[in-house]
Amino acid sequence: MWVPTPDPTQPPCGHGMWIETELDRSGSTPTDEIVLLLRPAERLADNKARVDGEPVKVAVSLSTGHCTPLDERAERLLEHSAWFAAEVVEYLDKLRERARRAAVQADRETSFREAFEARTPGAMMPYERLFPADWDLFLHHEGKLYWAVDHHCLNPSCTCAAVVVELHAIETPKPEFIGEARLDLRDRSARPSATTPLAEELFARLWTRSREELLRRHHEVRNLVRRTADRGIAVRPSASSTRTSVPRNAPCPCGSRRKYKRCCADRDEARVVRR
Repeated sequence: MWVPTPDPTQPPCGHGMWIETELDRSGSTPTDEIVLLLRPAERLADNKARVDGEPVKVAVSLSTGHCTPLDERAERLLEHSAWFAAEVVEYLDKLRERARRAAVQADRETSFREAFEARTPGAMMPYERLFPADWDLFLHHEGKLYWAVDHHCLNPSCTCAAVVVELHAIETPKPEFIGEARLDLRDRSARPSATTPLAEELFARLWTRSREELLRRHHEVRNLVRRTADRGIAVRPSASSTRTSVPRNAPCPCGSRRKYKRCCADRDEARVVRR
């Protein structure tokens, strides 16, 4: 979130504070305050910002807007940017919404379980349906804004290990599908494959910027899929029924969009299903 430096004598300038929210996934963050990561910043073209230094932590009361520095660096920043403590009061509604979303984000398994139970067998599901309160992935490219939607396999018996992302242009009369990109994590030398040149270029930029977040999402979903299935919510097909119902050259029922023989076939033939 961008908070510009107020100056009533001049038009809005490009200097201000760049704000990120510190998310405590344990759910222990008090509901009456939110912890912000602050960095002085300069607003650039294409809705970008140039930030200075490492972020500092400041707790903000959601009822009064009072700022409490959480370390010496934060205390010095608030002293140097005294305008921020007064200006942040104008953004309390946005901060309350962030705190509400953070509380929902902390309850990972409830959100996931509801989506998992409503899944379509054999289909992948976008991350934003599994965790609707989480923040979306966006990126700017050549003056345009794109939405990156990562999709995940919900078959607990599948061995697929691919990051799959669909790219959409959203600053158009209506959202436009750009293409899909895929990267197999099992092969460290593998290059991402994409359905269009623009999707390949956008994924390369996204991977450079958000690699850790995409990997975190992939591992979180796979762990929750297995854990949820072990609790008896998932109905796993038997190896024999899978072999007889899916031709080896057909798309894999796990939703990976690869041929069955190149995805889950070997595992289905070898594994013993636990009921």
